[in-house]
Amino acid sequence: MEVIGLLKELREGGFRVWVEDNKLRVNPGDELSPKQVEFIKANRDAIIDHLTSKPKLVEMQTPEWHSKEVARLVIEEGICIFWSEFDKEIVAFVRSDSLRSQVPAGIVVYTAEEIQRIWSGDRIMDSQRRLIHEAKKRGDAQVMEVLKDDRL
Repeated sequence: MEVIGLLKELREGGFRVWVEDNKLRVNPGDELSPKQVEFIKANRDAIIDHLTSKPKLVEMQTPEWHSKEVARLVIEEGICIFWSEFDKEIVAFVRSDSLRSQVPAGIVVYTAEEIQRIWSGDRIMDSQRRLIHEAKKRGDAQVMEVLKDDRL
């Protein structure tokens, strides 16, 4: 098992994993399997390094490459900070809300759940997307639901 695989397994199992005062924290820790506990003990430093590493800024190459690289970084590393041509500014995509604190102040953050709500199914209009972005930018809003409204 690799660190990324373990973290994914824990997240999918409802565990929260974070670093606090250079100590690895897992909640609920008493529900870890013996195999998970053993792996965590053996790989504690690698897990902490992974969770505390600075996010990479993705440079634009081609749109297809850019989309695949952003998705890969979010899936594998949990976070991707990049230039959004649509928003004309740097934005961050994070796999979970617990990674939000790794994004520098002033950058709008979208969680994987928000990305799913905004871009899944029947795509919303650009004007709606811009309104969502402005709301997030001005007040750290969260996307709870997106309703299609052709009037905008």
